[in-house]
Amino acid sequence: VKIKITDGSSSNWCSGSLVNNTAQDYTPYVLTANHCGYSNYNLWIFYFNNESQECTNATSAPINQTVTGSSLRASGSGNDFMLLELSGMVPENYEPHFCGWDRAAEGATNGVLLHHPYGLPKKISTFTQTLTSTTYGAGYITNGHWLIYWVETANGHGCSAPGSSGASLFNQNGRVVGTLTGGYSKCTEDPGPSGPDLAGKFSVSWDHSQNGSLNSNKLQPWLDPISSNVMSIDGIDYGQINANFYATPTNIMEGETVVFTDISIGAPSSWNWSFPGGTPNASNAQNPTITYNTAGTYNVSLTVSDGTNNDTHTKTNYITVLDPESCIFLHYPLIGTETLYTAGTSGYVSGNNSYGDLAKADYFQSVGAKEIPKILVHLGAVDGTNGNVQFAVWANNGGVPGSVIGSKTITMATLSAAFSGAGTPYTVEFDQPISVNGNFFAGFFTSTGSDFAVTSNTAGDAPNTAWEMWNNGTWHSYTTTWQNIPSLTQSIFPEVCPFGVNIKEISKSNITIYPNPASNDVTIVSPFDNYKVVVYNNLGQVVEQTESKDSQIIIDVSSYQNGIYNFVVISGTEQINRKISIIK
Repeated sequence: VKIKITDGSSSNWCSGSLVNNTAQDYTPYVLTANHCGYSNYNLWIFYFNNESQECTNATSAPINQTVTGSSLRASGSGNDFMLLELSGMVPENYEPHFCGWDRAAEGATNGVLLHHPYGLPKKISTFTQTLTSTTYGAGYITNGHWLIYWVETANGHGCSAPGSSGASLFNQNGRVVGTLTGGYSKCTEDPGPSGPDLAGKFSVSWDHSQNGSLNSNKLQPWLDPISSNVMSIDGIDYGQINANFYATPTNIMEGETVVFTDISIGAPSSWNWSFPGGTPNASNAQNPTITYNTAGTYNVSLTVSDGTNNDTHTKTNYITVLDPESCIFLHYPLIGTETLYTAGTSGYVSGNNSYGDLAKADYFQSVGAKEIPKILVHLGAVDGTNGNVQFAVWANNGGVPGSVIGSKTITMATLSAAFSGAGTPYTVEFDQPISVNGNFFAGFFTSTGSDFAVTSNTAGDAPNTAWEMWNNGTWHSYTTTWQNIPSLTQSIFPEVCPFGVNIKEISKSNITIYPNPASNDVTIVSPFDNYKVVVYNNLGQVVEQTESKDSQIIIDVSSYQNGIYNFVVISGTEQINRKISIIK
């Protein structure tokens, strides 16, 4: 977009771009530079399709496709960005494109700047050197800009000039990653076009605290109105429509409900859902809630239409409904196409790599009070026989992996002997089932020796469930760590079972649990020299668990609320359940 900055008596030029938002509703947001102007936004004129096939002395570029007037939505002086909303929709006959964007912190490897130097028809400057971070000057956010070196192409050497300010910098995937502030490149004067330019980082404009804490100081509330937290989106054109959706949760028990959310691209006006196995089995609501009463794995389809165009999207084996009395492998089968991504200078995204990642895990939604006897994984790479891999289950700590609640270590030599190529299934059986109740994480600590990895689906096949522990011990979702592949599910499939499935009941005469009722302490006398005690409340929630090698153990119940509790003693493949009333 070419922008005429005017106060009614004088004017100058800047550049900008229409940008997409996660609602994909064609809101006419224009991204430009903060220094382009500070008032009279209602008088600014925005020129569309001011471009020509000729590179010099262009005379055929249209100047009659305009929108006059805008309102300021957000701006930041710390890295020089401004977001405007035009006073009206861009006419359809202008064939506008709403540009995609990428807020990842990594520098693009190559790309272009689309700009209007001196207010001329659109020019393209190209860079082929990976962007690096820099600071524009005093008063600006440290490392809030990209440093750019333009190269020569068949049509001349890239450069910038007055009027280029505010132009969008696009990465190798055609998404906006920055907004031009200025620099040392000159199109027609010394020192010439070889000097570097600087563009404010889109990732900093997103929500950096030094720009301010209000919605008017950041892009995030305007460009992500549905709070999706995505790292990037593609651009769209008028009339483009693509069906898409997600569900919460995707693993449920019989009789529970699932909420479906429409995230289709474009501006659909009608929705036609199909829910095999669901009640109801069809819906025309945009965001329906569906109940599933019968155990199984079910497809979901959505067809959207804007009255002219339509599109259908189907997710296969998307909803898993659990029978309370049976076991099931969560996330199995993998949604989408199975693959293995490499990472950095060596290694793998979903395993050991040159970044030194310490662990990989996936997030699993609530399954109630269950036990995990084993984890099925699909091996992606086993690059030697040195070292070990510790497979683990982590507690959920506010949506982030917390403490390890169970694990099993397998040697790389054992994994290597089983490996027959990417996608090889391998089952890790825990010495004792691991008790979970609600959301949890499952995965592995990366190999202590040779490189190891599991496979994953292809980026974008499903909502992200993958997490990793960095070499500093902190956990991060893939949505915030991997540029271009932020959304993955790894081939990690924990088996969840109702408590006690396939476990032999201990003879009640061999164990004593008393008193009943109790108020302060419960004593357990056991013939076993190694056993676990798990206490559940009447909601099936784990309130306490401990392990002992003593023949007698005393459980302090003085802090328990009044009610009936299920005390479960487990030793190897044997168990006993005893209901104890707590009365104060």
